[in-house]
Amino acid sequence: MVRSKDLNPWLEERREEYMRDMIENFFYCKSIFDQQWKKFQKEGKVDWEVLATFIGTAEEKGDLWQLKDLTHSLLDRPTEKLTHEFAFERCIHLLFHDLMSFKEHVYVLYQYKDILAKRPSSKDKELTLALKNFEEMILTMEKEIPREMELARKLFDIATSLLRAILPRLKDNILIVKFIIEEKRTLEKHYGKGVVEEMLKEMFEGKPEEGYKALIGWYKKRGREALATKFERQAKKSSS
Repeated sequence: MVRSKDLNPWLEERREEYMRDMIENFFYCKSIFDQQWKKFQKEGKVDWEVLATFIGTAEEKGDLWQLKDLTHSLLDRPTEKLTHEFAFERCIHLLFHDLMSFKEHVYVLYQYKDILAKRPSSKDKELTLALKNFEEMILTMEKEIPREMELARKLFDIATSLLRAILPRLKDNILIVKFIIEEKRTLEKHYGKGVVEEMLKEMFEGKPEEGYKALIGWYKKRGREALATKFERQAKKSSS
C-alpha cells in the first residue's frame, strides 16, 4: 500500500485530470474486453493480437496495464477500513493479473499445439513421454482458460458497480461532472437509461441542474459560449 510520504507530488497536483483519465480509460478497456468476451462466448476463442496489445508488456504497456498503473497511483492510499476507491483499485489489480495469466496460457497453447503436431518415432521413449506430458499440460491449461475469462468478466462487473458508487462523490471535480454529462451514451451503455440524471441528483442534493450550471460556468470561463448555451438548455430541461 502506498504511504502518504510516497505520494507523487506532480500527480497529486493534477489529480482532477488523472481521475478523469482513469475513468475514461476504464470504460475504454471494458469496451475492448466486452468485444472479446462476446467473441469468446460465440467462438470459444479471442483475437490474440488484440489481447496481446490490450495488455502489453513491461516495455510497451497496453491500455489495461496503463489503467492498472494509473489506478494504483491514484487510489492506493492508507486507509483504516475498506473504501469503494481502494476496492476498485484492488479489483483492477486482480483483473490485470488474471488477464495476464490468460494471455500467457493462450500463448503457450498456440506454441505447444505446433509441437503436438510433430509426432516422434514410436521407438523414442523420451520424446513419447515428453509429448504425453505436453498433452496433459495443454489439457490443464485449456480448462483454465474459460475460468480466467469468466473471472475477468466478473471483475469488470464488480469494478463497474464500484465506479457507479464512486462517481457521485466527485462533484468537486468539474472534469468528472463534465464526463458524466457529456458521456451520456457511455454511461447508459453500462448502467442503463436515466443514469446521468440519477448521478447528478446524487451529486447535487436532488438538483441535477446544478451539475449543468457548473459545466456552463466552466465553459464560459474558457470562452466556449456555444457549448455554454447548449448546456443552458439542458439545465432548464433538467430543472423542469
